[in-house]
Amino acid sequence: MIITRTPLRMPIAGGGTDLPDFYEKYGSFFISAAIDYYVYLAVKYRPIKGIRLAYSQIEEVKKISEIKHRSARAVLEYLKVEFKRGLEIVSIGDLPAGSGMGSSGSYTVGLLNAIFRLKKTTVPVNILAEEACHINMDLLKEPSGKQDEYIAAYGGIMCFEINKKGEVKAYPLKINYATVSALQNNLLMFYTGISRSASQVLAKQKEATMREDPKMMSNLKKIQEIAYKIKEELEKGNVTEFGKLLDKHWRVKREREAITSPQIDKWYHVAMKNGALGGKIMGAGGGGFFAFYCEEKQERLRKALIKEGLEEVKFHFDFEGSKLLVNI
Repeated sequence: MIITRTPLRMPIAGGGTDLPDFYEKYGSFFISAAIDYYVYLAVKYRPIKGIRLAYSQIEEVKKISEIKHRSARAVLEYLKVEFKRGLEIVSIGDLPAGSGMGSSGSYTVGLLNAIFRLKKTTVPVNILAEEACHINMDLLKEPSGKQDEYIAAYGGIMCFEINKKGEVKAYPLKINYATVSALQNNLLMFYTGISRSASQVLAKQKEATMREDPKMMSNLKKIQEIAYKIKEELEKGNVTEFGKLLDKHWRVKREREAITSPQIDKWYHVAMKNGALGGKIMGAGGGGFFAFYCEEKQERLRKALIKEGLEEVKFHFDFEGSKLLVNI
């Protein structure tokens, strides 16, 4: 049996520029952090023929082509998995799907890692990330970018640059322990209870970037400029300025269609009124998790948002990435 553990992620800055319709024209830069909530994948051979998948549903099929779970089917087909016996794949996620934490990308990375291990093969982390992107973006035609798969594979608090050819350069954000600690202590994360399809939100962005809509392209360029500024301030240890830049980042991002709603705007207003310097909604937008940077009045912020019906979810950063837990 093989068991892998792959982290979910908290996007820090530059999200949306990691889609090919943007980076193929302008390149991309974004910062993302892995957190200690995970997708676990257990893969093992079975003594009887057939494939059993257990996730939010149970599937029992005879052939890979019959699998309904798109990511699982694509991974098994891509790796040309052959087995004389049966195969079982069980997945467990710490957080709900559709919550903006990159669970789909983490699933693909984790399953790839597990199948490679089952075949007694290991691959470098950059190859693991890139093959997961190939499956989701090229084979499954998801209107997604490279952020989720790369941070899930690498872990840590990372910077990613994508050139116009789609080649990714990954390196850790150069911050000291005090800055990591400040981010850890001052970023408060809340679950809105709203589940949404990232693909539906990103499809609107993809359509706009494909036709080079001036408003969308200008918006994404501003997002990228803020991401570089956030990198600069964090590497100087200016965490207060980081909080303020989060607010600027949010105000630019929310100009895009389907990112926000009257309810989300209300929650953001309540947070800013009660001590937050800035915040961002996770992933493509429209729901899921909210993170706010707050140096003072944290209890006041907590009480205000809990009163609004949000649920705080405490977290730590993960610095291991997709990891093999069991190989027996």
